[in-house]
Formats: sequence, C-alpha cells, structure tokens
Amino acid sequence: LHKELQLWENYLDGAEYIAGAGIGFSLADIAFFPNLAYMIRLGLSLERYPNLVNYVKRMVSRSSIIRSWPPHWKNTPGMTLLS
Repeated sequence: LHKELQLWENYLDGAEYIAGAGIGFSLADIAFFPNLAYMIRLGLSLERYPNLVNYVKRMVSRSSIIRSWPPHWKNTPGMTLLS
C-alpha cells in the first residue's frame, strides 16, 4: 500500500490534481478520489503523504463533493480530514 500511495503522492508533487500540473480537475480525480476517501474512512492515515493530505482538503472543499458527500461521513468522529 505504501508503494502505491507514494506513487500518487509523487503525481501530486507540484500539481493540484492527479492528472498533473496545469491540467486541473479531471476524470482522473473523479476515479481516484472516492477510493482514497473510502480508505481514509476505513482508517488510512495520510500523515506520511502531505501532497495527498492537501489534495483531500482541496477535494472536500469542491461544491460537487460537498453536494454529493454521504451525510454520515461529515459527522464521523476522527474523520476531520473528510469533514
């Protein structure tokens, strides 16, 4: 899992979204983010991956994510990164 997360961490080096610097929000984010969010919900810590932490913060602030977010995810204790 660490090797895979490190790959995604590196993709975000100097980029705001998964497809790379200057690309912006894309299908790559639509495919990747729900999987990452679910892993976080199951207890994955991203403390070793600052680019992924910033990415998650950026994604959860998007209006499309806010509107489609499962309501119980916003109130789960210990899931401040996802709220």
